[in-house]
Amino acid sequence: MLSNPTSQVYDALGTEQAAALPALHALSGNDNTNTFAGKRKRSFWEAFQFANGSTLTALASLGTNHQLHDSTFAAIEEFVCKVYDPQTYITYITKIDKV
Repeated sequence: MLSNPTSQVYDALGTEQAAALPALHALSGNDNTNTFAGKRKRSFWEAFQFANGSTLTALASLGTNHQLHDSTFAAIEEFVCKVYDPQTYITYITKIDKV
């Protein structure tokens, strides 16, 4: 019997990360856009490995509603800050260049 690679990835990631994976791919750049303001997928993947529950929930919710909730935006913004500096305490993108 052949194993299903998709099931193996899902099992390895777990429910929360697997649900957030499509949004991570879209946010980090896809086949036509390979960077996000100079950051490649690897930086996003590394931040994704340590993402908290609210970040994973926010990523998973992208595309499920026509309106972005403030809490979803805030969680994604904090995640992007972590992509640029995994140890940062900054949660607002506008403050990144001031540090």
